[in-house]
Amino acid sequence: RAVVPHGTTGIFMDPHEICNVCGPEGVKAMIEDDRYCGDVLTQLAAAESAVRAVSRMVMQDHLKTCVVERIQQGDTEVVDEVMDLLRKFGA
Repeated sequence: RAVVPHGTTGIFMDPHEICNVCGPEGVKAMIEDDRYCGDVLTQLAAAESAVRAVSRMVMQDHLKTCVVERIQQGDTEVVDEVMDLLRKFGA
């Protein structure tokens, strides 16, 4: 596992997971290998789930660090930013 610096804490994730989430190489290879469509769709669903998990981790860290700091400094406009982010992620 690796620590990816963010805010004042760190987000812990497996570097291989990050590559799998961020890179479409696996799905691309499956398509090029003419793999069964159901298998490709299953892989896409797994990638989507992984991206959502990483997004939740980053959001949690953002709330605990950056947002708290801004509110402590009297910047309540950050609440609107958080609401926009939550809408983007379907919350």
